[in-house]
Amino acid sequence: MHQYFIIFLFKLSLLIIVSTSVIAANDSIKVYDKGLDGGVRYFHVTCLNGKNTTITQKILDTSAFEQDAPEIKIEDLVPEQQSTVATTAADIKQKFLDLISTDKIDLCIISVNQKETCKKYKNINSAAKAACDLVE
Repeated sequence: MHQYFIIFLFKLSLLIIVSTSVIAANDSIKVYDKGLDGGVRYFHVTCLNGKNTTITQKILDTSAFEQDAPEIKIEDLVPEQQSTVATTAADIKQKFLDLISTDKIDLCIISVNQKETCKKYKNINSAAKAACDLVE
C-alpha cells in the first residue's frame, strides 16, 4: 500500500511540474500562419493580453487578374514580342530573388475597426509586436 502511495505522489509531482512549465510558456506573442488566399498570406496573432488581430502579407499583385484582358491573337504578335520559356523563367527567377533579398517585408496590420495599415517590418515577429501594441 505504501508503494502505491509513493507512485501516486510521484505522478502527481510530474503533473504539477509539466503544468507549470506549460503555463510559464504562455507569456509570449503567438503568430499562426493561416495560409494563402489569392495573392495574400494571412497571419493570426494572439497577444499577451489575450486579444487577437490579423497581419497580411501581399505576395502577388492580383489586380491584373481582376481586369478583363484584351484578346490577343498569336498571329498579331511580332517576333520581338514573343518571349521564350528561358526569358520568362529568368524574369520569374529575378522577381523571386528581389522578393527574398529585401531587408524588410511589407506587412499590413488589420486593426479592430477593420482599418488596414501597411508598413515595412524586419520580420513577422516585429510586425506581431507592433500589432499587439495597436490592439492594447
